[in-house]
Amino acid sequence: MFGHSPARRVMTLVVVTFMLAWSSVAAAQASSVPGNADVGVSGSSSIQTDPPAPVTQEYRYFPQTGHWVSHGFLHYWTQFGGLAVFGYPLSDEVTENGVTVQYFERARFEWHPGAWPSHYDVLLGLLGVDQAQRESLQTTAPFQRVSAQSDANCTYYAATGHRLCFGFRAYWESHGGLTIFGYPISEEYRDPATGLTVQYFERQRFEYHPQNSPDWQVEGGLLGAQYIAATGKHFASVPAPVFASSINTVSAAERSAMLSTGSWREGCPVAISDLRVLDLSYWGFDGGVHTGQLMVNADVAQPVVQAFKQIFAAQYPIRRMELVENFGADDEQSMLADNTSGYNCRGVPGSTAFSQHAYGRAIDLNPFENPEIRNGAVDPPEASRYTDRSLTDVGVIHPNDAAVRAFASIGWYWGGDWTALKDYQHFSLTGD
Repeated sequence: MFGHSPARRVMTLVVVTFMLAWSSVAAAQASSVPGNADVGVSGSSSIQTDPPAPVTQEYRYFPQTGHWVSHGFLHYWTQFGGLAVFGYPLSDEVTENGVTVQYFERARFEWHPGAWPSHYDVLLGLLGVDQAQRESLQTTAPFQRVSAQSDANCTYYAATGHRLCFGFRAYWESHGGLTIFGYPISEEYRDPATGLTVQYFERQRFEYHPQNSPDWQVEGGLLGAQYIAATGKHFASVPAPVFASSINTVSAAERSAMLSTGSWREGCPVAISDLRVLDLSYWGFDGGVHTGQLMVNADVAQPVVQAFKQIFAAQYPIRRMELVENFGADDEQSMLADNTSGYNCRGVPGSTAFSQHAYGRAIDLNPFENPEIRNGAVDPPEASRYTDRSLTDVGVIHPNDAAVRAFASIGWYWGGDWTALKDYQHFSLTGD
């Protein structure tokens, strides 16, 4: 998306190529894919006039199983049940019988373009039916149709001839119903192999675990995992994206941009030769891996790299990371663009003193979601919503979260801990 200084070699991260059919619509849904390198050009124009637009997460890497979920499959997973209903991904996207599918512990997602736009054209595989057939259960008593009527405790489904009652009905209704699980294809019964009370549905098997906490007493069976095992399928895990960084002297083009924008001028407390430009991997709000740039003092460059390595390991999201010259060295423009930045030769508001940014020993992280609050005034003013620090929006910094811990590990302080004012975006070596 952004170019880079010709004097610097851009870091190239591993590009994940799991997109398959979704990749044909990726350009319309997101500006980058996992592994993209997005390094800003010093002096380019990124003038911001409006608050940053919402960013939809388009990618998510699950280190627990080593697989990505993206675009429509991720939206469906997130909106209709997440981990509790579908479990972790057990594959990336694959093509089976001409259909793009992805396996999860408790489900198989299938992409059928145009079939159901409101549900991202995702249908779930009939894994409950498949499991029952594979175990020859459909000839057993619990799977035979019954004649009944609905009452206060049970709902009867004539389509399959089975009832759905009590706790299983409550779970079915509260976790997606027919759309997610399909009709019941058996009565509730005790499974002789496990001793659990179970009931089969077209797409799932419910299990009653009385020893669990109330919210987890009804669970879906691991039918996706069982299907993979029974069919001998093997899906290799994808290595996690690797953090990459470099520490560079200021290039001629970057120096020129600093002088033309005024981010450095005569009288600034640090010489340009004492500054360094960091190229850093980071996880974007879209869930993909990007490369950004920060300028800091040479004497803190290595510790700052270590802090961002920890932030990367935690998959902590950062909207963008560009040199402040891209915004005309205007701090307000940089904040309004939600740009994470470091060095800028500017003063402390309301003071003649230099800010720690002018020394290259301060960083503002996700500034729009983490505004400064001084004497009741919010900066940037458009970010007043984020004076509510109980918000859990992407990018909001909270006490002792991964970002705060990362900077604390290198001896830096967080402005969210200040008492006279709050500067939630601000991290610095001196605590100023």
